[in-house]
Parts: sequence; C-alpha cells; structure tokens
Amino acid sequence: MATAAWSFKKTSQMRHAELAKRRLSNSAQMGAGDENLKLKFRKSFESLLASRYFWLVNPNIRLVQVALNIRQLLVAYGIESSVADNAFERLLKVNGKFRALKTSRSFKLNETYAIAWLQVESRAFAQTICAVLEDSIAFDSHSLTKGINNLTSQIACILSEHVSNEFVLSIIKVGSLLATKSFLEHVFTHRRSITVRRLVKNIRRLVGLHI
Repeated sequence: MATAAWSFKKTSQMRHAELAKRRLSNSAQMGAGDENLKLKFRKSFESLLASRYFWLVNPNIRLVQVALNIRQLLVAYGIESSVADNAFERLLKVNGKFRALKTSRSFKLNETYAIAWLQVESRAFAQTICAVLEDSIAFDSHSLTKGINNLTSQIACILSEHVSNEFVLSIIKVGSLLATKSFLEHVFTHRRSITVRRLVKNIRRLVGLHI
C-alpha cells in the first residue's frame, strides 16, 4: 500500500515537473515570437517610409505638424505626456536636420548628393517613428493586434494629407503582415466609420490642422 502511494506521488511529481517544463518552453517561444513580430514591424515600417523619401523633399510638407499630430495621437491613446513629449522632441530634432539640409549650400550646388543624404536622413526619420511606436505598443500576443489596429489606422489618417493613397494603403498592408486577414478586413470595413471620422475630428480640434 505504501509502495503504491509512493509510486503515485512520484508519478504526480513527474507530471507536474513536465507541465512546468512545457509552460516554460511555451513562454520562451512566445517571447521569441513577440520579438520576431517587433523586428518585422520595425523593418517593414522603416523600409516603407525610407523608400518613399521623396515625400520628405516636398517643400509643402511640414514635419513639425506631423510630429505634433503623432504626439497628440499618443496622448489620446493614454500614453503618458512625458513619453509623448520625448517622442515629439526626437521628431523635432530629425526635422531640424531636414531644414538645415534643404537650405544648405551643398543642396543647391549638388542636388544628387543632397538627395542621397535625404535618403539617409529619411531612414533616420523612419527609425524615429518606429522607436516612438515601439515605445507605445506592447508587443505581446494579446495586445499586438489591438495596438496595430489602432495605430495603423490613425497614422494613415495623420499622413493622408501628405502622401498618396497608395502610401496609406501600404501602411495598412504593413499592419496586415503582423495581424490576421480578419484585421485587414476590419480596417477596410471601418475605414470610413463614425469612430475613425470622430478621431480625425478630434485631432483637428486638438491640433487645429486640416487633415
């Protein structure tokens, strides 16, 4: 009887140990998966923005307004003001580089050389935006889809004044790389919904801009 009890206890302990080992393994795999999603998001968005550097060359583009819009967006989604302020300052520093470059003598003397630098600087701008987003999105399996859903749609709204429809659709496609087909369908279904329009209206009211 005692032997049977000891055997049952030993089997139970082994089973618990095996379950704990599986949980640890699954947790590690999820963590690796989250990092992969984070890396994919960063590379996709960075490449998307940097490859379209020409929209930054346009003199009618006011990057300060884009930065301010993104700051207001972060605050609207519950990000602490100090974090949003830091993000805004980082974007302003990048904007300062663009202003200095566009008015530089080298830009006027050698446009090809200057545009090559704009490509480099536009990648820096893209990396800054990615850093802002990474600070603001919890890259875990549960909140990723929700975060991408919210921010992808609203960044598309913010940039829609400055870029082509193709660019906006490309941003939405970046979101689809990370989420599911149902997410993409959701974006297209609700892109003209009252909720999206209300958010745009709130951004207009907060920032005083026509988006």
